[in-house]
This record gives sequence, C-alpha cells and structure tokens, in this order.
Amino acid sequence: MPRLSVLARSPAIALRRMAARRLSLKQIILTGEWVILLAAVAYAAGRAVPSAWRHLNTDFPNYYVTAHLLREGYRTDRIYEWIWIQRQKDRMGIAPGDQPVVGFIPHTPFSALLMWPLTYWQPLTAKRIWIVCNLLVVLAVAVLLHSLTQLPWRHIALLICVNFPLLRNLEYGQFYLLLLLVIIAALWLYLKDRCFFAGILMGVAGGLKLFPALFVFYFARKRDLRSIGGIAAGSLASVAASVWAFGLTLHRTYLTQVLPWALRGEANDPYNLGSGSLSSLLHRLLIREPEWNPHPVTHAPAVFAVLHSLLQMLLLAPAIYLVTRSREDSQRVQLEWSTFLVALLAVSTLPAFYHFTLLILPVCILAAAFLQERQHVRLALLLILYFGVCFPNWPRSTASSWWVLLTVPRLTCLLLLCALCYQTLASLHSAEAERRRRRWIWAIALSGVLGVQIAATLYHQRGAYEDHASRLSTPPSFF
Repeated sequence: MPRLSVLARSPAIALRRMAARRLSLKQIILTGEWVILLAAVAYAAGRAVPSAWRHLNTDFPNYYVTAHLLREGYRTDRIYEWIWIQRQKDRMGIAPGDQPVVGFIPHTPFSALLMWPLTYWQPLTAKRIWIVCNLLVVLAVAVLLHSLTQLPWRHIALLICVNFPLLRNLEYGQFYLLLLLVIIAALWLYLKDRCFFAGILMGVAGGLKLFPALFVFYFARKRDLRSIGGIAAGSLASVAASVWAFGLTLHRTYLTQVLPWALRGEANDPYNLGSGSLSSLLHRLLIREPEWNPHPVTHAPAVFAVLHSLLQMLLLAPAIYLVTRSREDSQRVQLEWSTFLVALLAVSTLPAFYHFTLLILPVCILAAAFLQERQHVRLALLLILYFGVCFPNWPRSTASSWWVLLTVPRLTCLLLLCALCYQTLASLHSAEAERRRRRWIWAIALSGVLGVQIAATLYHQRGAYEDHASRLSTPPSFF
C-alpha cells in the first residue's frame, strides 16, 4: 500500500514540478524584459536625448533654413543648390561647429512647411521644442498601438525603446516619428471604416515623404474608392499648399532633377552599403566608378537597369497580391498594412537609418499575432530580425567584387523580415475567392510599371559613364 500511494502521488508531483518550471521561466522572461526596458530608457534619457538636446546635427537645420527663408520672404527657388543654401545658413548664424553643411536634397518642399512655426525661435531652441513634440508623439504612438494590438504596455514600451532608429530620429530632428503617428492613425481610422479620412492622412504623409502615397496600390487592391479619393485629396492639398508657398519653379526642379535622382538611389552616395538598400548593393556590384567604386564585379549598367527594377517589383508584388478585398477581419487588415509598409522600406532607394523608426508598427502587430497564436519560434525570429535591422553599429565595409554580398547585414535582415511578413500573411486562410482574371489584370499593370522603370533608367544611362576622364577629381568621402 505505501508503494501504491507513492506511485499515485508521483504524477501529481511531476505536474507540480512542471508548473514550477513554467512559472520560473515566466519570471525569468519578465525580469529580462524589465531589465532591457530599464536599460533602454536609461540610455535614451542619459545619453541619446541629452546629446540631441545640445547639438543641431543633421537633418534639422536642412528643414529649418528652408522654412526660415520662406518666413523671411526670400526667394526659395534655389534651395536645392548646395552653395547657395550654405550661404543662407551662414547668414542665419548657424555656426560651422553646430552644422558645417546643410542641404535640402532629396526632401520634398512640403516637408519644410511643418517647420515654419518653429522658425520664430533660434535654431537650437527650435530643435529642443521639436524634441519635446516628438516625445509627446511617442506617447500618442504607444496609445494607438495599444488600441490596435492589445499588447501589454510593457511590451509596447519595450519594442519602442529598443528601436535605435527612433533615437537617431530625435538626434537628427527628422520627421519619421510624426510620419509613424500619421500612418498608425490612418490605420486606426481605416479599421473604424473612416476610409476617406484614412486616405487623406496617407496623402498628407506622402507630401512629407513620398512612399506613403504608394498605399494607393493597397487601396486599389482593396477596390476601396473612398480611400483612393482620400489619398488623392490629401496629396493634392499637400501639393497645392507647397506650390502656393514655394512657387512652381522649385517644384519643376524637384520633379525633373531631384525626384529622378532619388528614385535611382543617386541623390546621395549611391555606393554606400551602409544605407542598406538594394540600389546601393547593385551599384557596388554592377556600376564602375573610378574613384568611388573602382572594383565592381562587372560594369553592366543595362543589367543594373533591369535587375534593380525587377527586384523591386518582385519584393513589392507579393505585398499587393496577398491583399484581399475584405475589411471585416481586423487582424488580417493590420497584417496587410504592416506587410505593405515593410515592403516599401525594403524597396526604398534611400533608406537612412532613422527610416526604420517605422518598423515599430509592423513589429508590434506581428508580435501581437504571434503571442495570440503562441507561435514562440516566429516571435523569437521576429525579434532577432528587428534587432538586426535596428542595430546601430554594423561595421562599414570597403569590400569589393562579390564579397559585398556578405557585408549588408541590415539589408539581409530587412529582406528576411519581409519574407516573414509574406509567410505570415499567406498562412491566413481567406474565404474570398480570387478570380483569375483579376490576377492577370494586376500582373499586366505591374509589368507595365516595370517596363516604364527599366526604360527610364536606360534612358538616363545614355552617355552617363563616358566622361570619367574629363571630369574634376573628387575623393570618396565627398558625400
């Protein structure tokens, strides 16, 4: 009998031990989360924010100088000229120690309008006001994310605080926190069936940074005419306000010179692998430049023109194809929205580090979905890729030839994150049957866009690489 009682108690003892282990594991995870969160907050409050508070850095003076010229009534049709805008910066008393060089390329004229109210203060004071506004925006972002995902506040705070691009956004005085808030607010309105107003917000966001306007493809895939009308209205209002403030001449310069450079990835150093873009990688592999890129794999501009456009389309097409017409499933709409945003970041030709502040939205939505489904392996993979994209200190590479493929960890992590989004969205079963005819319509439309991209790049390349021997020498550190 004693032996039987011991055997009867052994399963209960085993269950209690398993429960204790699970509880212990949860306590370890909880403790680790709090340690990481407190360390991230301490770093931000003790180093990142004070550094941003004391210095102008770039890019805040770029917007400030332009907006200040507008408020003073100066002609603004030359703000894309490097030498001219340096002289205006010096005239305003912005010391070289604070910011040696300013430049408004490749920003849209409309983006400077938001800085206009701050030009009544001195540059550093204006930046401090902007930092305070951005910190308030962070709180608004957290509130909206909690409303959308129902993630615990601790998890939202953790995902925000470990986003190092956010700190760079504060340091440089950029717009991407505000842009993140606008995109989240648009998603929130879209889920509330306020489609026209959601479209207006995305149109205005497109006036600040062009790529949110590409959500028109998402709305077209949804066959949502109200959202398309809203994004058209928001875009037209942004353009009208910008033309009214700056005039037609500046916008003609932007459309004919600045925008084509940006779309090809040439508005800044096109060979800089630190940008983490497909454009810079393909430039290093396929375009020979005697001073900046003397040892590519081969000099094949035509191959670059085809491959760059093709890879961009192959990355963006699944984000469009996986969208369904229905808006009834809130989680699927959030995942579609997030996937489209990640795809736009992946195909961007000029992805500065602070651009990845926008990953806060898709990562929070994906994390909430994985936690709800108890998909802990996917959650761990998501966090690893998120950290990989947002890691601030990847070494700068000077590799040449095929070795450059091993020196773009940020781009690699971003492409894998894009693949994870596609796989997650594809795994959701949809009751909506897609007609084959609609698939062909989208395939033809995207093929047409691809053809225009390739033709435009080939047209630009005519004679572009034949004058190397006759030009002035510039060092690789020029940019």
